[in-house]
Amino acid sequence: MFTFLNTIILSALALSLIPILIHLLNRKKSVLVQFSTLAFLKSLQKKKMKKIKIRQILLLILRTSILLLAVMAFARPVSKMESHGTIDAHAKTSVAIVIDNGIGASYISENGMILDAIKKKTEEILNYLKEGDEAAIIAGRRSLYSGNEGFTQNFTELKALVKSMSFSYANSNITESLFLANRKFESARNVNREIYVLTTFQASNFTDEKIILQNDIKTIFIDLSPKEMKNIGIRSVQVMSKIIEINKPVEIRVIIKNFGHNNAQDILLNAFLDGRRVGQSSVTLNADDESVVDMKIIPSKSGYIQGSVEIDDDPFAADNKKFFHVFVPNRINVLLAGNKLSDIEFIKLALNPTAQTNPLIQVKTVNAAQLPMENQGDFDVIVLSNIPRLDGLFMRRLEGFLNLGKGLMIIPGSDADISNYNTLLSTIGFGQMLNLSDNSIRSDAHMKFGKIDYSHPIIRGMFDQNITSEKPLESPSFQKYFNVGGTATSQTVIAYSNNEPFLEESASKKFGALLFLSAANLTWSDWPIKGIFVPLINRSIHYLYSKNYGINESYSSGEPIELRLNAASGENISLIDPSGIELRPKIKQIGEDILISVPTAEMPGTYKVLHRGELKVMFDLNTVDDPSGYRKLDRTKLEEIISSKQYEIVDASEDISTMILQSRSGVELWKWFVFGVLVLLIAETLISQSPRTSKK
Repeated sequence: MFTFLNTIILSALALSLIPILIHLLNRKKSVLVQFSTLAFLKSLQKKKMKKIKIRQILLLILRTSILLLAVMAFARPVSKMESHGTIDAHAKTSVAIVIDNGIGASYISENGMILDAIKKKTEEILNYLKEGDEAAIIAGRRSLYSGNEGFTQNFTELKALVKSMSFSYANSNITESLFLANRKFESARNVNREIYVLTTFQASNFTDEKIILQNDIKTIFIDLSPKEMKNIGIRSVQVMSKIIEINKPVEIRVIIKNFGHNNAQDILLNAFLDGRRVGQSSVTLNADDESVVDMKIIPSKSGYIQGSVEIDDDPFAADNKKFFHVFVPNRINVLLAGNKLSDIEFIKLALNPTAQTNPLIQVKTVNAAQLPMENQGDFDVIVLSNIPRLDGLFMRRLEGFLNLGKGLMIIPGSDADISNYNTLLSTIGFGQMLNLSDNSIRSDAHMKFGKIDYSHPIIRGMFDQNITSEKPLESPSFQKYFNVGGTATSQTVIAYSNNEPFLEESASKKFGALLFLSAANLTWSDWPIKGIFVPLINRSIHYLYSKNYGINESYSSGEPIELRLNAASGENISLIDPSGIELRPKIKQIGEDILISVPTAEMPGTYKVLHRGELKVMFDLNTVDDPSGYRKLDRTKLEEIISSKQYEIVDASEDISTMILQSRSGVELWKWFVFGVLVLLIAETLISQSPRTSKK
């Protein structure tokens, strides 16, 4: 079989028409000239004219053939051999191998792990490379061979690197890898070029971006996808409880899905804290069905606790486990400031109702005059109860306190300067206090609780399950309260029966701030002596504290990670991965914070950030949630995103040796074509000079 290695050059065959065009253009129309009949007959030799025409036709054929052979020589003609497992001659080849070693390669099919099949097929392709060939391997969107950005002829090292390769917990990006492979061919030495894509055709590994395949590069997709995908996976886990206390239930929500085509019965879902099983649930899933499972776990110690939810192993183990963490406070430092003893006495009692000697919530009480002298950094939450005025310096310090993620509770009273308070309220997202409603002398005008947001973390779990919006709790009676108005982004947690807010929460995601619109003393209401007072105040403090320490950061494998940590310096910052290895993150100082960034991290688990050896924060890294369940890309979709038809798709079970032999075996004939050009040039020179020789 006869073929060409550089088919693009064949478009230059049109140049062979040039001699024909010149010949046609040089033909002139006969002109009638008057001359002597005898002279014309003597000079005209019919035989000689016939020879001239033959010579011209012969030169036309020679010149056309010279151009044809020259163009075909540049196109590198090859005589293909119909060999049976032997290569009689080898066309030098540049080969790029794209390896799909993403999370889908960890699937265990009936023939073993897909990654092992990919390694075996890659080695098989490398075994067909010979002297003069070169190769590049792209795995996980990067070159596997670190010693050269382009191609290498060190096939032994490539085989060793492939053998030691592991799968990634992130998805591959075949589109990006093919783009990188095409770029590599800019530095390729050989004209014969091939791309092999070893992939499971996982749908999420292909983007909607067009894949441009060059026509002069033979591209072969090798399909290593399992015949049937059997997979039950955990899509996500989320800590629902915002207020977490020791020895009290914490609610977590797990989403689990059956991505397979068969029903699954009694799937055991286990929850762990620090490696100890603390919860279990059973779920049944139909084919392609999804379920939300709420579980309760009880932490038995304080501090950061690593957690996970797991199901039993199936052929695809990568999504059988998801990680989370909880933070259980062991001490909450509160600064309680009031203008008079009556402003703080009930609040202080509510924060330590059992009079413990070493309570979880440590309270320091100060009056209005002492407040500006306190170091705000020593506290987690500040409570302002009926403070008359807040000066500008204190407000600026308070703003910095909140920017650290700390908590603020505001309870204005009779001494509060409304105008002064409104300056603070506007900066933290609350509306403006308009006026004081005083219904002391009219008992029938006392306010009760109206609408309550029972789903709010402060309220949820505070009351019996039978108390709902339809069956409200026993409400305190309020004689005095502040009205608010204006534009605000705050959320109403509890409203009075006239829809005026009693408890508002700032919408800020960085810090926590609560505004109570009635003072905590008996001259304003009987709230301090009602059963709701102690749990409401107590849980409010816990909630404000959790806004800073209760953030459950979670990332997906392979995506960039950025964490902001309050620290004066980035020195002595260390990042520990789930295996205990210390990583080297990038650290940047931003004001009083440091930005910790990790370009890529793949190992699932819980990571720890330490500052001077002290654990400051945790974050979780989980395998990417793939809604498709790592299913196979539809063939018609592949045809849509590939802009060229110059590719083949073969099954992994097919023998690719025949394909490789046909692509590379045979005798390159370009030297013979060049020799033919030289012979024809000599012949053309001799024939074109023959008339001059005759004249001489």
